[in-house]
Amino acid sequence: MKNLSKILLFSLVSNFTCLSAEEDMKTWFGDPDLQGVWTNASLTTLERPDEYESLLVTEEEANRAATFSAEFTDAIDNPYEEGETPKAGENVGGYNTAWMDPGTKTI
Repeated sequence: MKNLSKILLFSLVSNFTCLSAEEDMKTWFGDPDLQGVWTNASLTTLERPDEYESLLVTEEEANRAATFSAEFTDAIDNPYEEGETPKAGENVGGYNTAWMDPGTKTI
């Protein structure tokens, strides 16, 4: 009986704690609190680009974004024409896309 009352008390306290935590998910100035763990492993941006007018992305817009992404990645991985090398003192670039993780699709 003692154990049952402890379990009941614990579950009641934890439920009230969860309820109050949901209400406190605002910053001191009233906006939603977006703090937490962030990752860049997604193609989804934090803000909608100006080129997309509606909330839905058409198939044509999605294909155009995928093509741009592929061309951009290729330009990073292959900055010179075939057989061409950087000239002395020229910027040879930075990391290739093997070190980047942009995700696999726009959500």
